[in-house]
Amino acid sequence: MIKVEEKGLYGNFGAGHDKQKRIVNTNRLNAAAYSACASSPSFSGKELSAIQKQFLALFPKREARLFNFMKKTEEFIKGEMGGIVITAVGTGLVAPFPIAFNPFVKAKPGATQEEKDEVRRTKAYSAWRQPISAVIALLIQAGVQKPIDRFLQNLTNDAETAAKWRGDVLNQASLNDEDYLKRKIKGEFKDGTLKFENGNIFDMSKGSDAVKIGEAKDLKEAISTVQKQRTESQLETIAKTLESDGVIRMGNFNIDNNITAEVVNDSIDKYIEAITDMKNKPQDIDFHTRRAEVLINNELELDKLIGKDALKDLPTFTETIDGKKIKRIEFKKLKEYLEGAKSRTNNEDVKQIIEEILNKPEAVMESRCERTFERIKSIREACGGTFDADTYHMYMHKQNRMLQKINDQLEKLKIKDLSKATPEQIKAAIEQIPDFLYCDSSDKELRKVLKRNKGLFIPDAVEELMKKGTPPNEISAKIKEQIKGKVFNDIAQTYKEFTANKFKLFKQLTKVGVGVFITLPISCTVLNWVYPRFMDLFFPKLAGTKKEADAKKNGGVK
Repeated sequence: MIKVEEKGLYGNFGAGHDKQKRIVNTNRLNAAAYSACASSPSFSGKELSAIQKQFLALFPKREARLFNFMKKTEEFIKGEMGGIVITAVGTGLVAPFPIAFNPFVKAKPGATQEEKDEVRRTKAYSAWRQPISAVIALLIQAGVQKPIDRFLQNLTNDAETAAKWRGDVLNQASLNDEDYLKRKIKGEFKDGTLKFENGNIFDMSKGSDAVKIGEAKDLKEAISTVQKQRTESQLETIAKTLESDGVIRMGNFNIDNNITAEVVNDSIDKYIEAITDMKNKPQDIDFHTRRAEVLINNELELDKLIGKDALKDLPTFTETIDGKKIKRIEFKKLKEYLEGAKSRTNNEDVKQIIEEILNKPEAVMESRCERTFERIKSIREACGGTFDADTYHMYMHKQNRMLQKINDQLEKLKIKDLSKATPEQIKAAIEQIPDFLYCDSSDKELRKVLKRNKGLFIPDAVEELMKKGTPPNEISAKIKEQIKGKVFNDIAQTYKEFTANKFKLFKQLTKVGVGVFITLPISCTVLNWVYPRFMDLFFPKLAGTKKEADAKKNGGVK
């Protein structure tokens, strides 16, 4: 099944789902990618990018291409090259106009027409300097970007040079920069083959008759796949070392304890943020209570219009997801049915509920119908069987208190004095985290809340263990062990993000220094040489005016 995170108009129901997990099965979505994104939350933002890419499949090709183009444009603008190009465009296309038509630069009162023309041509001559300057700056700055990036990547990633950073975060000997890894992997492709971490071979040694195994359709994808596999392997190694020794090891050096402690605190903050996000917002509790009452009061009519029995005769199709064949109602037919159901009722609340479903992508409408009744069931459970607004209101506050208690406990685990942190202290803090992100079958109320984000707090395997009748004590041990492993992996991932941010800052500062002391002087020298020659060649009249003006300032034409 594909799990999609979605928050509906009716907000938190039953177990107080602040972020409702939706079940969507559609042949237009990549099941594996979606399941991975939804069930294994991450704080780096990369899963979000994957979800966005998969979500494009819900739209027609034209809209999907437009969305993809806009996304790439946004990424380009935010990048270094984007900044350089924008600056060059502004300098070359915008700056010349205020210079050429500067109202504050004009001939003296009573000037002759010839003198006025001379001022005009002088301003035009100066204005032309901007686009020429922009082109030169663009060529030089763009030309040094990759060489600088490669030099800094080699400096911090190659085992020999990275060792010079010792325990500093810029030592990336055992957790390489992604671009550095891709360059390194590309260099391994010399014989036309590339070996994946699992032993499979991507073979293009026979030219166009290349053996393209399922893991990659072309060289670019193969390199990207191997890079991800190696990065994952490096993260696993870091997590194991952290678990066994309480340190993060880069090459032959341990990262400074204060840095490791800071990363642990950052990871705890992310757990706290995730739990806080699951809480019922105070300003929304009254709203959710009223919405819950709307659903309960209209349950019978909703069941008659969009319940299972109402939809059972609609035409279906079969699709295979994760090896399982699943029947789905045809999207178009379901949409037509819901539009008809909306028109058949005079109940405005029911109309609004159906309208909300119709506003969703066609692929999630069936799931949305099902979820409406799951919400009604969970609302009743929250109230002990019979809905009562006051009881439901208090129940949501109770959930908030449970979650806040977890946050308070996690806050106490944070290492207070980073400068005095030790591996033993770091390890002890991490090992206590699973105790607060865990709940067993006896914690039914808390379990309902944490199931909203079970990829983070309750491993997926728990449900299977319970179905098999595994003894509670065995389940508890297995759950805690799985959560413990996930916590160490999460901290390794946080360290990767921490390193990437520090390297990005280091790279930016280096480029500022290179720009001020190297590229800027070179650009100015080139501009001073090219500009007068360009003007002499293409605009001799303007160039002549400038020379005459300079000569007059120096005592007349010689």
